[in-house]
Amino acid sequence: MSCTTTHLFNLTNKIVLFDLTNTYFEGQKRNSLKARRGRSKEKRSDAKLPVLAPGINPDGFIKYSTILEGNASDPASLPDMVEKLAKQTVTGPEKVPVVPDAGIATKENLSLILGKGYDYLCVSRTGPEVVVVDAEGKSVTVMDTNNHPITLKAITCKTDDGSYWLKIKSPQKELKERSMNELFSNRFEESLQKIEASLHKKGGIKRYDRVLMRIGRAQESYPSVHRFYRIDIEKDEKEVVTAMQWVKKQECDMDADSGTYFLRTSVERLDEKTTWDYYNLIREIEATFRCLKTDLDLRPIYHQKDESCEAHLFFWIALLLGGEHHPTSTQTKGNQTSLDGTDTDHVHAKSSDNYGGE
Repeated sequence: MSCTTTHLFNLTNKIVLFDLTNTYFEGQKRNSLKARRGRSKEKRSDAKLPVLAPGINPDGFIKYSTILEGNASDPASLPDMVEKLAKQTVTGPEKVPVVPDAGIATKENLSLILGKGYDYLCVSRTGPEVVVVDAEGKSVTVMDTNNHPITLKAITCKTDDGSYWLKIKSPQKELKERSMNELFSNRFEESLQKIEASLHKKGGIKRYDRVLMRIGRAQESYPSVHRFYRIDIEKDEKEVVTAMQWVKKQECDMDADSGTYFLRTSVERLDEKTTWDYYNLIREIEATFRCLKTDLDLRPIYHQKDESCEAHLFFWIALLLGGEHHPTSTQTKGNQTSLDGTDTDHVHAKSSDNYGGE
């Protein structure tokens, strides 16, 4: 099907986008090898899940897909996908850039992508260790989908893996992250205040080990801000806490990196604007997921056998490839309209002479 759609629609497959999504089962699925408990994107923690791992081209066509266990991690899913990609995808003579989601783009997976003859483009999970910004180099300003400015600047770093980096600065993202840091800081301090107040109440928790446990729970709840605080505890010879104080570390600024992130690629020839445009194609995979789950009613899955579940998922992917509900179709407010103007909001599967029936 991948090869057929490539020739039928004259697709170039210059880029492959990788991401994971999941849906959920109805029923207990006791004998299933795929149904596992995991982190549901639909917040269905009560149900077992399958994971769908597709590779999608910039036009929204699924070029490769596989079904994984519901507890499969993002980084562990890529090796098998890259291994089978070359067998199921028709490409040109140039190396194809693979655009994985940030959760998949580990150092090992990026090395695997290069080893299989592909390039990569991704958001770095961590910034480069040593950043050298060319002071004389020009910055490129682009506008996001909400018409907000974003500054792009190529940087170099002292690494020997051949990566090229792009520094992204977004004022709107900075404003959002500063607001989130302030909110989490206030909530973390409120948790500490409750712990401290308990020390002066009759029947309150005062034992040293129990107080440390409560502090640990507060730190676990707010992992992004607790490292910016220093907490001092005083106790007596009976292991009873007598005083507790906390203060923000003066040497650390929690907003220092707000609004800043990095794109990492192995393609040297791309300029700042092209690199940014390529990365934004990752939204195409989100549109495909949304089309599968909402327009095509992919969820939930009622089948109890794994073979039936795989057939269920394959059918909807085939229907998506047919173009009737393709994410590149024209969209209007309220309803989604296909290329021929058909309202697809409440259409699931209908007979078609072009595709051999229902």
